[in-house]
Amino acid sequence: MIVLLCINFSSVFSQEKVTLNATILDSISRGPIENAHILLPDNEIVISDKNGSFSFSVASYPFVLKVSHASYGINEVTIRGKNKTDLIIFLCQQTQFLDAVQVSAERLRILTKKTDFSITDIEFSKDHLWMIILMDNMSSKARLVLANAYGDSITTRIVNHQSNLYKDIFGNVHLETKDSVFQLFSPNDSLIQFLYGETGDRFHKIVSKYVESFGNKLVYCSYNVYQEEAKVQYKERGKSRSYNLTYIVDSLEKNRKYMERRYTGSMWLDFKRSRYWKRNSKIAQIYEGEVKVPMFSLNDTLFILNTYKDSLLKYNPSGKFCNSTSVGFHKDSTIWDFTYNNITFLTDESTNSCYILDRNTASWELMKLNPQSGKIDKKINLPNFPGMTDIHVFQNAVYFLYYEKYYPFFTRLYRYQLRN
Repeated sequence: MIVLLCINFSSVFSQEKVTLNATILDSISRGPIENAHILLPDNEIVISDKNGSFSFSVASYPFVLKVSHASYGINEVTIRGKNKTDLIIFLCQQTQFLDAVQVSAERLRILTKKTDFSITDIEFSKDHLWMIILMDNMSSKARLVLANAYGDSITTRIVNHQSNLYKDIFGNVHLETKDSVFQLFSPNDSLIQFLYGETGDRFHKIVSKYVESFGNKLVYCSYNVYQEEAKVQYKERGKSRSYNLTYIVDSLEKNRKYMERRYTGSMWLDFKRSRYWKRNSKIAQIYEGEVKVPMFSLNDTLFILNTYKDSLLKYNPSGKFCNSTSVGFHKDSTIWDFTYNNITFLTDESTNSCYILDRNTASWELMKLNPQSGKIDKKINLPNFPGMTDIHVFQNAVYFLYYEKYYPFFTRLYRYQLRN
């Protein structure tokens, strides 16, 4: 790979933090490269726009930019001088091919019925299905498989049996190994590329603070577990300023903190699970985990569920609040309203649909949500497979893994077609 760097010069900077503008271009066509990921010196990630442009600020020289793109690989660019304000980065496209291995692929269908492997993990990206499989159930024969939506293998690659798949908020699928994380990409359906190689700790430190994206915005939450509060904010890609979206607080619990001494620790644990006591010299305080803030995005619109106010909040691609819709699907109807269901949103980007996945006593329930009205359009009875895992909705179908109870005990991939 060849990386060329052309520089335009301007006035000498002071020692204060300065803003630089950069453009990423194809080295042959000179066309802009959109959606390149750039790791900045402060570990922030920015993404190039449709013009291949991005901006960032630095305080000292020299520094290194790590530029990654699915079709151009990983490139490191070192900026040494202090007289550079406008950067142009040229990338050369990578081409590499692997041999493809085909595996064979009705309303409910076992996609891997005639195969001799177990599936340990699955994920979806655009039109592709990614699987980690164990041939003959042997950990020494682990493979990463790229397949179509019906489980037909396109190409494969050897991986470690401890590998698993991770999908980030941008829809990119990553391979997590014991020591590293790589983004997966297939530019021509006959190749698997490993991009953005990074250590696991560093990768999750960068991406885990963001919980959702919409438009060009990255959403994150700040928690005060002692007051049971959550502040939801966003940053625009390539910028450091934070903007507020909403503030969620369990006001009922907050008002109760002055009544703590009326209850014993055991009573509190019976009354409100997942809590424990910590006493100081005079007063008992209650501690709990982070406030849950379920959210999802469709068509660059963000939806946030405020369980304490029984409302679904909507924000447009500009980050502006649109409206609040009263909802009740998150409440446990069999118990009084103090108890709430553990909501999981599943989105199907191919159909712009949102579903709610709920766990019953011994089975799963899927409900199609109308985000605009906050109402449940319909309830979907999933196949009764106790122990089904890795439930996804993709191209108007439900996918899940199920461990067979008979020899040779393979874990199979099932596809359940949803009706329109």
